[in-house]
Amino acid sequence: MNFINNEVMSNDEHRKLLINTLSSELFNIYVQFGLMVKKEVEKGKIRRISPSDLLMNMFALNVFSFMTYSAMKDLMLKGGQDEFDKFIKSRKESNVQFIFNALRP
Repeated sequence: MNFINNEVMSNDEHRKLLINTLSSELFNIYVQFGLMVKKEVEKGKIRRISPSDLLMNMFALNVFSFMTYSAMKDLMLKGGQDEFDKFIKSRKESNVQFIFNALRP
């Protein structure tokens, strides 16, 4: 994750290259995602939320987990590998539930 942050997100030239390379596909995915969100809002299945906010929330929850993975592993391994594995499994479930809870109408 540090590699991505250093080489892509913090480097203007590399970030522009990535965006130019992927922009049309990413834009299509973003548009489709927005349409899905809008449809579910209209059906009353989820609360009104902007697709950008929802994506940012999902990215923030999950990317931060990867960015802090090594530090958390070092800290939690003092309790043993099993304890850390339980934490990671719980975190995965917690992230999904957090998003579902945030979308409830």
